[in-house]
Amino acid sequence: MSRATVKNADLARGFTQLAIELIALEQWTDSATPRLYGAVSTSDI
Repeated sequence: MSRATVKNADLARGFTQLAIELIALEQWTDSATPRLYGAVSTSDI
């Protein structure tokens, strides 16, 4: 696998994780819960 392919895959995973975190944050701000706990990961195992 070329270095550019790896970088593109890292960027794609990063943007996917950012989108998931923003969705979670938006849903939390609409709730009455005072704290947000949790973890989000979309990494390859």
